[in-house]
Order: sequence, then structure tokens, then C-alpha cells
Amino acid sequence: MRFGVLFYGSLAVLALLGCAGPTKYQVTGSGRDPGADGRITVQRVEGGNAMVTLDLDHLAPPSRMEEGATTYVVWFNRQGQAPSRVGQLAYDMGKRTGTMRATTTDRQFGVLVTAERSGAVQAPSTVVIFEKQVEAP
Repeated sequence: MRFGVLFYGSLAVLALLGCAGPTKYQVTGSGRDPGADGRITVQRVEGGNAMVTLDLDHLAPPSRMEEGATTYVVWFNRQGQAPSRVGQLAYDMGKRTGTMRATTTDRQFGVLVTAERSGAVQAPSTVVIFEKQVEAP
């Protein structure tokens, strides 16, 4: 009886050790918006993908970052490749916050947030608000 408890207890501990929790990164705004800050959380999910969650605070309106800018766009930047557009940040002007969730198959990549005139742009502008290299657990 004692062997069974020890055996199954050991299996439970090994299973927990194999399940890595989320990796959290603190970010601060670039020189364009130095008061902005927030968190990027990367967590391994079913199927081997990584869920990336951005929670950004103290974001000035995009139009204050660049004349004509209307939105913030999130990009994933893989080493040796051009950045790929993930989508628009959900921006709350009243609270000055931005959020987004996206998945990727990559383990290491950069997260880039830029102010843009449109959410449908094909390449990031030079108006970088956040940039952070991250790694999936």
C-alpha cells in the first residue's frame, strides 16, 4: 500500500514539473511613449502552441504618437524574417490601456507594437511603442 502511494505521488510531482507555467515579461514604452508600460505573458497551450497575452497601460492615443495614426498594431518578429502582423491592439482611449491575445508556433520571437494609420498595413512603421524579445516556456 505504501509503495502505491509513493509511486503515484511521484508521478503526480513529475507531471507538475513537466507543466511549465507562463513566462511573464515587464515592458516599458519606447522614447515615443516613455510613460507606457505593461506585461507580456507567454504560455504553452494545447498542441504545442504558445498563447501570447499583451496587457499594456498608460498608452497615449495613437494620433499623439504620429500624425494620422488611428490604431496600434502588434507584430511578431522571427529572427531572419520580416515581422508578421498579428492584429490590432484593442485600445481603450478612456482607460488608456491596450490588450491582445494571439497564438504562435514559435518558441522565440520578438513582440513589436507600432502606431499605424490603418490596422491593415503590411509592414510596421518606424513608430515603435513597445519591443520585447520573448520565449515560450
